[in-house]
Amino acid sequence: MENTGEVTANDVWVITTITGGFLGNIDILHECTGCSACGTTLEPGAIKSENSLEAAFLIGFGPIEIITSAGATNANEISTEKTGFAFGPLVIIN
Repeated sequence: MENTGEVTANDVWVITTITGGFLGNIDILHECTGCSACGTTLEPGAIKSENSLEAAFLIGFGPIEIITSAGATNANEISTEKTGFAFGPLVIIN
């Protein structure tokens, strides 16, 4: 997530869901509301990223849907959707 605005974003949050798989066995929800490592503010132009250990461990097989939403108390919520394919621990995103 990047702060593309001109002011510091306060109380930043990010929610990512990954669902799907041929048997419907992929169902991951990750919520980030800031921690001591990354904080809850995002300066203009700054980028907040998750590493794979924070996000979740995905293993499965089949098509998946990835939805990520982000917002702050002084900014509008944004959301993006992607599709992909899980092949064991590997994910190909379209």
